[in-house]
Amino acid sequence: MTALAAVARELDRVRSPLVGAVLRRSAVLRGVAADPRARLALGAVLAVVVALATSMATPALWFLWAPLALGVPHVLADVRYLMLAPYRRIALRRRDGLLAVGLLAFAVIEAPQLGAAVVIGAIVMTPAADARRRSAVLAAAIALAYVAWSSPVIASYAVMHAHNVVALAVLLALASHRRVAWVLTAAALAITAVVLLGGLDAVLPMRALDELAGYVLPDAALEGWSTAACARVALTFVFLQGVHYAVWLRLIPAIARPHHGMRGFGASVRALERDCTVPIIAIVAAAAFALPAMAILGASDPATLRALYVRLAGGHAYLELAVLARWLSS
Repeated sequence: MTALAAVARELDRVRSPLVGAVLRRSAVLRGVAADPRARLALGAVLAVVVALATSMATPALWFLWAPLALGVPHVLADVRYLMLAPYRRIALRRRDGLLAVGLLAFAVIEAPQLGAAVVIGAIVMTPAADARRRSAVLAAAIALAYVAWSSPVIASYAVMHAHNVVALAVLLALASHRRVAWVLTAAALAITAVVLLGGLDAVLPMRALDELAGYVLPDAALEGWSTAACARVALTFVFLQGVHYAVWLRLIPAIARPHHGMRGFGASVRALERDCTVPIIAIVAAAAFALPAMAILGASDPATLRALYVRLAGGHAYLELAVLARWLSS
């Protein structure tokens, strides 16, 4: 038994009696537990509520620590559900090699031009039955490449914000219960619109958000926009980042697995080890635990560790865009 499996077994020893005790006391929760669509709906509601509450209560803390605690597992979920065949042993298709090589190079070069080229390459190498739709998607990718070459700073910030929404598009594409996925998407976008229009200005932590704005907006926007406008954009980034993590780590795995019943930590770890092999999972687990542990123990500044994670994982945004473009064009 691997160390991760042993941890999962101990967690299940705590989880199982707690879940059993809660379900025995509530017929409503038993009904939710028995219905995959109801569980997905509950997960969607919690994703939006928790993301909004944490982003408004402690935006700086959530902005800093969410990538440290959830970033590595979320990138693994990206690869697992976009490039692999989920719940089967690891096997890359030939055309996935372009994505893999390009995104590994992106971690070193960190250029939006390279990311845009990966998106175009993914479309060109994908067999397409509908030439007009493929042409439309390719035109959008070429427009992204033009912006990346002519205004790389703007392209980088645009992709940084837009990729938080890509998870919702992936959820819509994969979900068998489309109504739940559409409601989640509509709720997340509606809250974003309300924030951007100033509907929550009276309760926003403006000072904390103003400090975050420098991370999520280019200098030109910081100089030309009002403090309130910059704070709104900062809040929407933190909020959609929280929804993004919830979709990748909870909702997409729930709809992608072949058996839709509830399962414990041990079953999840066994499925993960079957998909990605034990050595890869050991490396990923070590990285996932190392980042927050180093920050907590003071081995390195949390902001520095976050910047390191963002640099190494920066290509995952283009991975999501490339696979989405491939789906749309095929």
